[in-house]
Amino acid sequence: FLFLVLSVTLVMRFAPFYEGSMTLAAAAFFAGLVMADFISGFVHWAGDTWGTTEWPLIGQTLIRTFREHHVDQESITRHDFIETNGTNCLISLPVMIFCQFFPVAEGNFTLAFALSLLFSMTLWVFATNQIHKWAHQQSRHPWVDTLQRWHLILPPVHHSVHHDAPFTRYYCITTGWLNAPLAAIGFFPFMERLITRLTGAIPRQDDIGIEAAQKVVEEELILPPDLVEVSESARIADSSL
Repeated sequence: FLFLVLSVTLVMRFAPFYEGSMTLAAAAFFAGLVMADFISGFVHWAGDTWGTTEWPLIGQTLIRTFREHHVDQESITRHDFIETNGTNCLISLPVMIFCQFFPVAEGNFTLAFALSLLFSMTLWVFATNQIHKWAHQQSRHPWVDTLQRWHLILPPVHHSVHHDAPFTRYYCITTGWLNAPLAAIGFFPFMERLITRLTGAIPRQDDIGIEAAQKVVEEELILPPDLVEVSESARIADSSL
């Protein structure tokens, strides 16, 4: 209820700044959507790739949820509305409260645009799990099918690319618009190389096992050459347990 009230009041707060300029209003709306798509991909990638389910706070929630989803893709379709969207709602509320109460002087369109963009992003972050759920459902409302067909939200066929093992592509799950560009520039493999270089950690080691993870990093050239020997030692130690 609070989320709905804040959404209505924020629309009322920012609407006067866009009188006679619906193009800029649409720009803020869609820029927020693109930002939400990137955030969904980054969080999804982090949960799939790093850490263990034993980590405090996020281990049994974020990390476990993403990794169990690879085993049972349709589990999300059995969640009710609260279970599907509750966490994202709680995450979004502080940002919406910030947008509501941050002072904006009359005529300060730049700040109003930035806050309305942030508001749009928050709305789409809230909707991301529901959109992801629709991408896995066998039966959907016709208007959802239409949005997916027009690729205004994540289409099932597009999302299925991510579910090809070892689940290293197409992490963005709001619209999926950024999946191809991020893949083209090698964004996530670059991030994995950087983190491995800085920490020595092996991507997906806790998810698919050290041996399979080692194979992935070798195929995708993620592991720096001077860490190959260290990783191989870890694989041997793991297999001896």
